Amino acid sequence: MGRSLVRIHRAFFLAVGILACAAASSADPALERALDHADRNGDGRVDRREFDARMVDVFFALDADKDGALVIGELPGCSAEVFAAADANGDGVLQLEEFLEARAHDFDRADADDDGALDPAEAEAYGRAARGP
Repeated sequence: MGRSLVRIHRAFFLAVGILACAAASSADPALERALDHADRNGDGRVDRREFDARMVDVFFALDADKDGALVIGELPGCSAEVFAAADANGDGVLQLEEFLEARAHDFDRADADDDGALDPAEAEAYGRAARGP
């Protein structure tokens, strides 16, 4: 994936509130609450299982017409390029499985130390990189 697509992809990751579940900082109470919500076992990190559960919640929250699929109009800040990359079968909609697969790649990129969990520092660093200079 090209550098510009990675930046767009990261921006989408943030735009739909995915990283917000882990990007806590003491300066932002909303992000802290989001981390607490995603961190279901209370260990201060969001592991893959917690992340996946949060992504299911995000998927259904974004599904405005409640048809079990997402179209680009239901994804704030999502570019056509990023949407197409996530739409594995090219049918113009994202099923839950496609959405989760795309988010799994985001999780892997954010998990800098490859320990299977996002801590607040990793999430914050990933968020800074997504916002760019």
